[in-house]
Amino acid sequence: MIFQHKLIESLNRGKENIAIEYKDSKVSYAELLTDANRITKQLIDDDIPHGTSIGIILDDRADLIKAIIGIANARCVFVPIDRSWPLNRLEAIKENLRLDHVIISGNVPEAFVSLSNVYLVEDLIGRFSPEEATPLIYPDFEEEDSLYIYFTSGSTGIPKAIVGKNASLTQFLTWEAAEFNIDSSCKVSQLISPYFDAFLRDIFLPLSTGGVLCVPPDNEDFFTAEKMIHWLEQSEVSLIHCVPSVFRLIKDYKALTADRLKQLKYILLSGEKIIPEELKNWYETFKDRIQLCNFYGTTETTLIRAFYRIKPADVSKNRIPIGKPIADTNLLVTNKDFKPCNVLISGELYIISDFLTKGYINAPELTTEKFILINSGPFEGKKAFRTGDKARMLTDGNYELLGREDRQVKLRGIRIELDEIENVLTQSGLVKNAVVIKWTRPDESTDENTGSLNQESIIAFVIANETSEKDSNLESGIRNYLNDNLPAYMVPADILLMTAFSLLGNGKIDYKKLSETYESSHKSVIVAPENEIECDLLAIWSEILGSSEISTEDNFHKIGGNSLSIMKLIAKIYARFKVRFPLSDLFKMLTIRSQAAYIMSAIRNDLFEIKKAPEKEAYYLSAAQERLYFLYELNKQSTAYNLPVVFEITDNADADRIKQTFKTLVSRHKVLMSQFIANEDGIQQRINPEFAFSLEKISSTQIKEGIDSFIKPFDLNKGPIFRAAHLTAENRNFIVFDIHHIVCDGLSQVNIFSDFLDMYVGNSLKPLSLDYTDYSEWEKSFSASAEYSLQKSYWMNMFSGTVPQLELPLSESLEDNTDESGDQINFEIESSVVKGLYAGNGDAGINSFSALYSVFFLFMNQLTGQDDLVIGTMSSGRLQQGLEPLVGMFARTLPVRYQVDAKQSFHELLKSVSKVLVEVQAHQMYDLADILIEVNKNKAVSDTKLFDVMFVYQNFDKGRLELKDTGFAYYEFENKTTKYPLSLVVSESNDVFKCRMEYASRYFSVTDIENLIAHFKKLAIAISENPDRELIDLVGDAEQSPEYIANDISFNI
Repeated sequence: MIFQHKLIESLNRGKENIAIEYKDSKVSYAELLTDANRITKQLIDDDIPHGTSIGIILDDRADLIKAIIGIANARCVFVPIDRSWPLNRLEAIKENLRLDHVIISGNVPEAFVSLSNVYLVEDLIGRFSPEEATPLIYPDFEEEDSLYIYFTSGSTGIPKAIVGKNASLTQFLTWEAAEFNIDSSCKVSQLISPYFDAFLRDIFLPLSTGGVLCVPPDNEDFFTAEKMIHWLEQSEVSLIHCVPSVFRLIKDYKALTADRLKQLKYILLSGEKIIPEELKNWYETFKDRIQLCNFYGTTETTLIRAFYRIKPADVSKNRIPIGKPIADTNLLVTNKDFKPCNVLISGELYIISDFLTKGYINAPELTTEKFILINSGPFEGKKAFRTGDKARMLTDGNYELLGREDRQVKLRGIRIELDEIENVLTQSGLVKNAVVIKWTRPDESTDENTGSLNQESIIAFVIANETSEKDSNLESGIRNYLNDNLPAYMVPADILLMTAFSLLGNGKIDYKKLSETYESSHKSVIVAPENEIECDLLAIWSEILGSSEISTEDNFHKIGGNSLSIMKLIAKIYARFKVRFPLSDLFKMLTIRSQAAYIMSAIRNDLFEIKKAPEKEAYYLSAAQERLYFLYELNKQSTAYNLPVVFEITDNADADRIKQTFKTLVSRHKVLMSQFIANEDGIQQRINPEFAFSLEKISSTQIKEGIDSFIKPFDLNKGPIFRAAHLTAENRNFIVFDIHHIVCDGLSQVNIFSDFLDMYVGNSLKPLSLDYTDYSEWEKSFSASAEYSLQKSYWMNMFSGTVPQLELPLSESLEDNTDESGDQINFEIESSVVKGLYAGNGDAGINSFSALYSVFFLFMNQLTGQDDLVIGTMSSGRLQQGLEPLVGMFARTLPVRYQVDAKQSFHELLKSVSKVLVEVQAHQMYDLADILIEVNKNKAVSDTKLFDVMFVYQNFDKGRLELKDTGFAYYEFENKTTKYPLSLVVSESNDVFKCRMEYASRYFSVTDIENLIAHFKKLAIAISENPDRELIDLVGDAEQSPEYIANDISFNI
């Protein structure tokens, strides 16, 4: 009998009997048929061609089953799809199936919004009356009709689509019902995910025999032993299909006794290996009252093709057999020449049957390779499926599996192609080679109370490529890529970074050795804390690094720390212990144990603790603010210190809501209400509570013109120093906000818009513990401390003697700096080049920042012909706990002086520069203005600056500006002002370093800067290829006079 006829007959026969129990409700056979018919009728009315694939994206299990039956009865093909699959996977499925129809409830996944027919299941079920939907004239079904499509892991990275047919599913259901005497009294559990073909066993065995399908609640914690057993008993389930992992939850439950599960007759296991020894306790409890069976089959062969009734005596066997073939099926074990193996001789297992699936969609070569036509012997003319499993036939006629011939495994009943995971890994651009294995814990025990068990895991071993091997965040980057491109069940549980893979004598990967390597690393001893200080440090490290698997002897950098997180570590250590770690010292103490020893011996000092300042009429300025106010007084019409940001409105935004969000933002960051006043204590800042925020409206024909018109000089004395506008230009809408540098730095810009986004979408924000004025008041008191004086000596030593002035080869003097007009050119440097600059150099403080800074020093040495150089850089200045989320001017400008020695190698230069950078940051609290004052003492003519060239490395967390689903998109525009004649700004982004050369237009032409960039990149590449060459070989004779930039500098590379 054809599948649909068999099913419709059963549904009609059931009438008002219960078909499905789900969510405390019951669906009768009559209701199930009526609702399915409604779906069928709509598909027929819409002239959907027979054999059309129709996707199903439904979370409600009853609706899902109705849709499956409705599609099948329309002579179409049902395709269950999980809405949580990654977008890339959904796109691949849509393209492969040429999917154009879907039945759905709720939001439509992005991959399917463009389909011709998107049916809402609620509309389909409610569209026709029962009289209109029943009786229904069905199409003429055929045995060979395609019925369903399910997906298995594909070695190419694209899921393999397998299409089943009517005859094969009918044959299996008929066999299973007969073999286990299934009738209308049966109650079958539905424990298997709808997105795997075994789901069809669950639903159609009871529905084709008049029984009841029992669907468990949707609770995430259902799969715990106590809740599952309670539900099985309450539902009076008589038959379970499940994987051994789920069965273990039941059998290992501590409170399981012989009087439990009274209605249960069968547990039919499939998908994973059953361990005989673990059945011992089960049989001691239940004897043979509940029949256990081992099922074996593949999606390609239509559910199950072999089975074995497990007996109590089997607990003493080494393996549980897969048994003998079901009806209309044969098993064949062959050698590599496709010759049948004798009894007990292992070979590759083939399944022979007329009731296989149709094969893989749009993959004829793979179908031909796996579905083989036998051309001789007793099975001549039959089709056989090549399973890839290693097996043998036992003397009693049962078959036994011995492992996999290929790279396909099963994990918790789900078939996974390890090659697919490996291909996705190598496609990530982060690794050059990858090997993935299924690893089994050798000595895992089960929790007696919960019955939870995780014996098997997917483990990935990767060799990083040159561009990412030094990346401290490599593992998280790989994991993020896998999460975006693989279903959750295929993402490896652990990722191990390797330098090479062990090989066998024949040159193949030694998988056993890899497994042993992982087992060894997995069992590595984690040295526990020995005292309270170490416990507290462990908690701090865990919070910063996002991991609890930390040993007190682990190196902070080697387990994920970086330059940004080490600053957080300094702040959190001080907040907890009131002990200040100089950065240079911390680089020497990168373990919890060494840090704890330092803390125990250090003198606690609350000098660096910032406390809430009492409310006052006005507050002291920070040193950075004083410097910026001085520059403001020099040129009040300047916009060089305006920090504008633009975001495009990509969705229908609520103008009133935007305005209110900005008001709330200003209330959170009171420094935005500042104005600067003169009193007896000099220039101070006052928080103006009368600040009235307004969202200006601007219309312009050109976007740039509109932005430029909004950027105007601020009046720091009157305020406000924070403005925002709604700009309409070129039929697009933008939000522009502009803020003066005196109350804002780069990280503050991130904080402002991150907070704005959170507030706009309704997220709650953690209250701020400090305000910027608390910091500025603290800094004023700190500047009078002995510690501040101690920092002074470091800078005076650096700038003793004659301070060099950079002699850029320009056509006019740098002394007149009132013209702030500038421009910029963007370029990129490959990560592989930057990593090559410090490859193999693991000294403290050596990283991408110090490597590029060193190249820039060398570049300026070549450009100017000077050995003694001063190049400025920036530091966040946020050393204390509580400053990171604030808005304010914390950034510190640091002058770095270094003398290049042409006889050094680049590696030697890098070590020296890195050491200087660590020291400079350790002494960053001594302000640049005070350095200038001290340098200018006893000089007839004072210098107003120490450098004309800046190097800025931006490494703050840009992920906080994630704009998805907010209706805003960051809009890049070029600000045509500059603070220095020449600046190089660098930030790391994926596989490249994004660079921006900013320059003063009066000194440089576009051609000049293009030549500079070309030669900077050329120098970096040359060093990266051989960092041990002497500098003189890279840059030529240091005594040679430099050529003018516009004439194209000649580098000796």
